[in-house]
Amino acid sequence: MSDILQANIFFFITAIAVLVLSGFVGVLLYYCIAIAKDVRAVMAKVRKASDDLEQDFETLRAQVKTEGVKLRGIVDLLMGFVTYRFGTRSRKKKAADKVAETE
Repeated sequence: MSDILQANIFFFITAIAVLVLSGFVGVLLYYCIAIAKDVRAVMAKVRKASDDLEQDFETLRAQVKTEGVKLRGIVDLLMGFVTYRFGTRSRKKKAADKVAETE
């Protein structure tokens, strides 16, 4: 075969390979763009949800600040009652134990 015929066959095969490869790259880019659009939509939803969650936490924090004093008063009252009711008995037991140890 002549050198020109071999060069033509090489260029023909190379051109077919480049076309097939370009087709694969085009399809790959099409799907990558579709995936990127979906990711963008998901990220927008996540961003909105996180903004809503941040607003909810700010509201909760404000409520805790305003109503926290009420809750603290109730907890202090309950803890005082529990300490008064059960704390005196434990002191008597400790005092009785100390008296028993000294004898």
